[in-house]
Amino acid sequence: MKLFIWLAVALFLAACEGIFADPISATDVDDRTITLNEPGQVTVVIYSNQDLQERTRKAGASVYPLQGKKGWRLIITIDLRNSFAWLAKGYSKRRVRANLDAEAKIIRPYYQENGNPNDPRPALIAFEDFDGKLCHALGFEASDKKLAVVIFNAKGEVARRWKDLTDISELPRELTGLLPAAITR
Repeated sequence: MKLFIWLAVALFLAACEGIFADPISATDVDDRTITLNEPGQVTVVIYSNQDLQERTRKAGASVYPLQGKKGWRLIITIDLRNSFAWLAKGYSKRRVRANLDAEAKIIRPYYQENGNPNDPRPALIAFEDFDGKLCHALGFEASDKKLAVVIFNAKGEVARRWKDLTDISELPRELTGLLPAAITR
């Protein structure tokens, strides 16, 4: 009987693997230590690389109407393992920061429309992953053509995962479903 109980517990824990995630933390391009699956807010993490830049922009733009609303955030993880960016890490970081600065100007009207007077730039988060450790922790496989996305719910648990988000309209629908009704109005 004890063996049966131990087996049942082991099977339950194996089934829960990935659902109750350990904190995933890293240093972003602004040199801030960020926990990607931090409890208390819904977090969308998008995998990107040089070949996925346009699809990443479209996925990010699909959630523009929610920008500035509290309770969620969008994070981009840039896989640079198969690039020459490691030769010029400082330049690469400056380039990503410049892209985030430009993005902040684009989403500022959404912040204002949603009643948020804050500067959007501090809320924009991107990570450069040169060694693949962050991508691995997030369950992202190295891919030239697949736009992987993971959404963590407000408990820091994986709520939805796409190995390749082909229908961009799924992202805002899924995100809206995870946010409290007061946020999405």
